Amino acid sequence: MVPCQDTPSVKCPYTAEIRVPTGMTCLMSATDPAGIKDKADTQSDVFRFEQMKPIPSYLIALAVGKISSKQIGPRSFVWAEESVLDAAAFEFSETEAFLQVAEKVVGPYQWGRYDLLLMPPSFPYGGMENPCLTFVTPTLLAGDRSLSSVIAHEISHSWTGNLVTNKTWEHFWLNEGFTTFLERRIVGHLFSEQHRGFAFVGGWKALQNTIEQFGVDNPLTALIPPLDGVDPDDAFSSVPYEKGSMFLLYLESLVGGEEEFNPFLLAYVNKFQGICLTSGDFRDFLLSFFSEKVCAATSTAWICLRWLRLGTKPDVCCRTCP
Repeated sequence: MVPCQDTPSVKCPYTAEIRVPTGMTCLMSATDPAGIKDKADTQSDVFRFEQMKPIPSYLIALAVGKISSKQIGPRSFVWAEESVLDAAAFEFSETEAFLQVAEKVVGPYQWGRYDLLLMPPSFPYGGMENPCLTFVTPTLLAGDRSLSSVIAHEISHSWTGNLVTNKTWEHFWLNEGFTTFLERRIVGHLFSEQHRGFAFVGGWKALQNTIEQFGVDNPLTALIPPLDGVDPDDAFSSVPYEKGSMFLLYLESLVGGEEEFNPFLLAYVNKFQGICLTSGDFRDFLLSFFSEKVCAATSTAWICLRWLRLGTKPDVCCRTCP
């Protein structure tokens, strides 16, 4: 199976059998069906895993180390080196609350376990949303849970990204824009709507900075950027995260607010779970779902042109922040 197609449009389940030196623990983006390890010989152990839900290859994750675990919820453990385990357990103790809020919005969590692995300091990202096992940076250990929105973000990927996946990287905003929007929905429900609004204001500023850096007419500032012949490192930015979530915030305000938009989010996940989709699929489903509410100004052509295909930042964003 590995190596395999490096594209989000191909999904498959997997099983794995990993042999590691005795004393090391092996974890994967899957579950351990037996809950035990087997002795391979006097010097090694074998860990077995299965991921029954189809996932793209970028979500296949493997980690081996001298680590311990501590339970932080009915379906969650945090894994870390012993020296930082207690600090990690405290920092991520809101995990179950985040999961429960997300389930109220987009339906049941479907991956069984939701564990976290605290990575070494060299880990270059805030988090990585591997199914069943999120990788997180130790820089989140602030001591006061003030950076916990990163966990809300990675949890949100359990629905938007891992269940519902962009078909190609041109449509990456379907992963990250939806996830950022859902992350802030969780934050708003658990803390306050003002907290959510402040997060959108910060995101708006990040989007402004990105567009100023790229240039207002740069096609990489569009939600569907042209990526043929483009270095991925040059294309990656806050645009799919912040412009994508702002687009959804605008649509929420357009159709009547959270009470009207939440049923769409749930229907969207139910419709496309297990599927890889494009922005056109999203657009068609949106207009079908809100056929009686979407006004003439939000016709298919307008949505494609104003938000999905054009660069720069639509002015409506700053008027729809809570």
